[in-house]
Amino acid sequence: MGAVGYDPVNLEADIITVSHNHADHNNIKDFKNTLVVKEEGKTLIKDLEIEGILSYHDNDKGKLRGENIIFTI
Repeated sequence: MGAVGYDPVNLEADIITVSHNHADHNNIKDFKNTLVVKEEGKTLIKDLEIEGILSYHDNDKGKLRGENIIFTI
């Protein structure tokens, strides 16, 4: 079981976006051969554009829980 008691993920994914790195809900290690997008800015994968927009994970400009990235695809 994982950090919060869930079974391992038994799926495949071409691309994973990671908005922030909290250990209790960021399980990219179970995915093999998957592209991971986890930074702000534009990323082009084949003909798909993913844009990461920096935001905060709390109402105190990230002082409590850090930064967060919003993705548009």
